[in-house]
Amino acid sequence: GVMNAALLGLTELAQKMVLERALTPPAPGYRFPAFAPHFQDSEPSSDHWANMMTAVQWMILQPADDEAGSSLLFAAWPCAWDVDFKLAAPMATVVEGSLKGGKLRSLTVAPAANRHLIRVRNCSAAQGAG
Repeated sequence: GVMNAALLGLTELAQKMVLERALTPPAPGYRFPAFAPHFQDSEPSSDHWANMMTAVQWMILQPADDEAGSSLLFAAWPCAWDVDFKLAAPMATVVEGSLKGGKLRSLTVAPAANRHLIRVRNCSAAQGAG
C-alpha cells in the first residue's frame, strides 16, 4: 500500500500512489465528500485520504528504526517536489523546513540539541542546510 511504499523508501511508487489517491474523486452516491471509493478495504472508504496523508508525512519524515530515536528526512520524497513542512518527530522533536528546487532551503529542529537525530536520506543536494 501507499504507506508501505513510503516506509520502504520507494519514492517513485509512493509518488505514483499518492497522486492516484489525490486525484480520485469522492465515491458517488454518498452524503459526505470525504468518503472515497474502494481502495484498501470497503466502500465507502473513510480512511482513504488519511492513509494518503500519513504516507505523505512519512515520505517527508519518518522515524528510523534505532535506539537513538532518530528520523529520516526525505526518505521517500521526490526531490523535484517543493515542500514546506512542520512535522513531529520522536524524542519530543519538531522538524520544520523548506525544500525548493531539490535543495533544502531551511531546516529548524526544536529542540536544537536534537538536530543530530535528523538524517537527510534523499535529495542529497539538501545536505548543506543546517
